[in-house]
This record gives sequence, structure tokens and C-alpha cells, in this order.
Amino acid sequence: MLTPFPFHFLTDHRKSEILTTLSAEEIGIVEFIFLNMACIGLKLYHFVSLRISQL
Repeated sequence: MLTPFPFHFLTDHRKSEILTTLSAEEIGIVEFIFLNMACIGLKLYHFVSLRISQL
């Protein structure tokens, strides 16, 4: 019995294009979440540093 080619979707142009688009969207979502977390961290750092300076 032949083992199936693991990247058989690459032979179908439409499927490979869809998968490429999905992976690009996933990267965009991860970047969006990472940037939001960085902004929250900077705001928290700014808030804490203001509180410490008022002590």
C-alpha cells in the first residue's frame, strides 16, 4: 500500500492558496494580540511608575 503524499494539498492550486491565506491571517491575529498585550503592559508600567513617584 502506498503512503499518501503528506503535502498533497500543494498539488491543488486553490487549496494551497486558501491555506496560505489562512496562515497569513493567523499571523496577523497573533501580531494583533501581541501588540495589544504590549500596549497593556506599557500602560500598566506607566500607571505603576506614576503611583510610585507619588509616594
